[in-house]
Amino acid sequence: MAKDQKQERWERAAKVAAEVIGESRIQLMLKFRFLDLALWRMEAQPVAVQGRYALATDGRELFFEPYTVTARFEESFDEVVRDYLHLVMHCIFRHPFDEGHKC
Repeated sequence: MAKDQKQERWERAAKVAAEVIGESRIQLMLKFRFLDLALWRMEAQPVAVQGRYALATDGRELFFEPYTVTARFEESFDEVVRDYLHLVMHCIFRHPFDEGHKC
């Protein structure tokens, strides 16, 4: 596969994954309205590095690997919703910022 085709495929996957993440935010907001500010605070940024998890954050931005997000979505939409809620709860309870805390 040519480099341009790979890039185009990745960009399409990033767009689909961003839509899935946006939809998961909406579903969570409908269930947990009090989390609205936390759910929408971070801007989603696609990354080309596959990690252990589909979603990650530095507390300011939400990083996602498009192929992993779409794979989780194929398992079940609830998986992505659960992943996103898990990430937000870590930020609410300040886990990424506690010294000695290992996720």
